Amino acid sequence: MRISEKIVVCLLIAASGLLVLDSVTLASEHNLSNIEFFESRIRPILTQDGYECNHTQGPQKCGLALDHRAALLNGGKFGPAIIPDDAASSFLIKAIRRSSSDLEIPKSGAPLEVVIIHDFETWINNGAIEPRDQAPAPEEIQGDTNSKAILTGRKNWWSFHPIDKPPVPMNAFGSQLALHPVDAFINKTLLDQGLSPSEEADNETLLRGLSVTLLGVPPSPEELEQFLSDPSNNAFERKVDEYLASLQSGERWARHWMDWIRYAESRESKGDPTTPIAWYYRDYLIRALNQCVPYDQVLQEHLAGDLLPSPRIDQKLGLNKSFYLQLMLSTEETPCETS
Repeated sequence: MRISEKIVVCLLIAASGLLVLDSVTLASEHNLSNIEFFESRIRPILTQDGYECNHTQGPQKCGLALDHRAALLNGGKFGPAIIPDDAASSFLIKAIRRSSSDLEIPKSGAPLEVVIIHDFETWINNGAIEPRDQAPAPEEIQGDTNSKAILTGRKNWWSFHPIDKPPVPMNAFGSQLALHPVDAFINKTLLDQGLSPSEEADNETLLRGLSVTLLGVPPSPEELEQFLSDPSNNAFERKVDEYLASLQSGERWARHWMDWIRYAESRESKGDPTTPIAWYYRDYLIRALNQCVPYDQVLQEHLAGDLLPSPRIDQKLGLNKSFYLQLMLSTEETPCETS
């Protein structure tokens, strides 16, 4: 072989070596990005919302543990929890979507946000890179589930992010379907999912839906007839204002509040005493909602009603209306009083 040919062969070998190195580097960077995605988006959810009922050192509902790769791949009673590259067939996705009655994650509290479920689908469809190659020791689980770890994870909640004002997307379905910027965002999401908007509801359906949502009951026949015969362009908007100003609206949404927070008459354990005058708390909520007390104010009153530096004072009764327990001292108030 001539010297020139040897040089060409050496160059080709070197070039092929560089290509191999480049492919290895790219693969390494890809795996690194997937690991970062797992650690920042997936692991916090698994530890804080999944360890309660599914980890190696403790309870394993349906025989499933979520604390390392082998456990996820082996799964439990219903087979593998994850099938890499196939989120749609993975039991874990069914569990966090709560489409399986056998296992719901998280066990208690609100369902996971849609964006979190999407993160899990992305993680699985990208190969489900999982760096945890063995079950964690008890102290590791404690480190993942202690108050500091939970606080760190909750700082990523959307509600703690700075308020952002994204550009309103262009309406792809026609201007008549984007009467408000919110409609434009909804339309864009529908378009991204290959869906189209439903047909506009008729006036009877609109009023029934509005009444059930805001008041908890359908409209009366007379109310419905009056609404359908109203020719004005703002009849629906005026009905919204009317329902929101109704005392019944406060009763309806106080029930929702108690569904999420608690009912004052609930008993956390058998040793708790009964609360025969729990309706004071119910009425406090109804009053606060009907008086349009701001959401953050109601939260503060729940936590420190009798310690607030500037509470809401009922001048007539001389009562701290920010502290519902003090209302029990009054003999002048009656259940469901809204003034």
